[in-house]
Amino acid sequence: MSTLHIINDARKQTLISVNDGVIYIENGVYGMDKDQSGTTCYALTPDIEARGLGLPKDVQGVDYTGFVELCTRYDKVVTW
Repeated sequence: MSTLHIINDARKQTLISVNDGVIYIENGVYGMDKDQSGTTCYALTPDIEARGLGLPKDVQGVDYTGFVELCTRYDKVVTW
């Protein structure tokens, strides 16, 4: 069973399995540099742009429509 982890605070750490995905939103985008080896990582582009950050090479930017699509792609969605 795959889980999409929504990270909205850079200080939060989670236990993430290999088949899981991670999306960084709000102030969680400050934590995009944390190692999430073996997972697919995304970040909400408007939140990255609002904070003047760049997108790391191993993180895929998504808009709000992409965020909704991700929530339907995974079996479970958990917000941290």
